[in-house]
Amino acid sequence: MLRPRKEPDPLSGKRKLLAEQERLLAERMAKLNQRLANNGEEETGPPKVPEPPVWRLEEEVRPGSRVDTTAAARRVLAAQRQRDKLIFFFTIGALLVVVFLVLALARSHLAGSLPRS
Repeated sequence: MLRPRKEPDPLSGKRKLLAEQERLLAERMAKLNQRLANNGEEETGPPKVPEPPVWRLEEEVRPGSRVDTTAAARRVLAAQRQRDKLIFFFTIGALLVVVFLVLALARSHLAGSLPRS
C-alpha cells in the first residue's frame, strides 16, 4: 500500500535549488566580468576609506588584567630564562678573562720582563 507523495516529482526541489544557485552564479560572473572591464574598479558607491589601525598600547591595558599563564607562555618564559642565564655566565666569564689578562700584563710590565719597560 503505497502512500501518495506530497510532491509529484521528488527531484523538483533539487532542480529549483540548482536553478537558483545557477542564477546567482551567473549574476556574480557578470559583476566580475564588468569589474574586469573597468580595470578592477568597483562601481558601487563611493570608494572605501581605509580604517585606521588599532594600536594596543600598554597604557590601554587594564591594570587588573591577568598575564597569559598558559603552558605555552610558561615554556617560552622558561626558555628565555635559560638563555638569559647562559648570557649572564658567558659575560661573567669574559669579564674574568679580561681582568686576568690586564693583571698579567700589569704584573709583567712592573716586573720589567717586557722589552722597553
